[in-house]
Amino acid sequence: GGLHGDEPSGAEAARALVGRGAPARGSLAVLAEANPAALAAGTRAAPGGSDMNRLFGERRLGQDGGPEARRAAAILEAALGADLVLDLHEEGGAWGEADLPTLVLSPAAAGLALDLVEALRDSGMPFAFAGGAPAGSLAGELGRLGRRALVVEVPARLSGQDRVRMQLAVVEAALRLLGMR
Repeated sequence: GGLHGDEPSGAEAARALVGRGAPARGSLAVLAEANPAALAAGTRAAPGGSDMNRLFGERRLGQDGGPEARRAAAILEAALGADLVLDLHEEGGAWGEADLPTLVLSPAAAGLALDLVEALRDSGMPFAFAGGAPAGSLAGELGRLGRRALVVEVPARLSGQDRVRMQLAVVEAALRLLGMR
C-alpha cells in the first residue's frame, strides 16, 4: 500500500494485515508505506517528486536517480521474488468499472483473478476486473515480466473504513485461495 499518498486506505489495510499474524503456510511480505513522503504529504507524489507508480518501467528506473526511482527499483526487485503481488489503491474514475471495486490484473494472474472475483462475489462483495495495468506501474512492469500481480482499486467515494475493509477482504480471499489461511 501507499504508492500514492492520496490513497491512504491501502497503507492502513497493509498495517492491519500485519496485525493479523503470519499465514498458515508460506510467507507474506507486506509493504505498508511504499512512498512514505507522499503519504505524509497526502499527495499522489512526494513533494517535488513524480508519480512513483509510473517509475517501474524498464527505461524509467535508470533515468531518474531521485529517491522515488531508487525506492521503486528496490520495490520491484523485492516484488520479483513474490508468487503474487497485490497492490492496494483507491479508484477515482480512471477505470470504466469505477462503480464497483476493481481488480486490475497482469496476464499471468488472470486465473487467480477470476477465482478471486468469484470468491468475493460469493461473500457478498462484487468486484469487476480489468486487464492492462498502466505502463510504468508496478503491476504493469510485473505483468510485462510474466509475473502475477493484481491491483486492488476500491472506490474513493466510499468511507475510509469501507475502503480498508474491502482491501483486507481481497487480501484474505487471495490468501485462502493460495492455501495460506
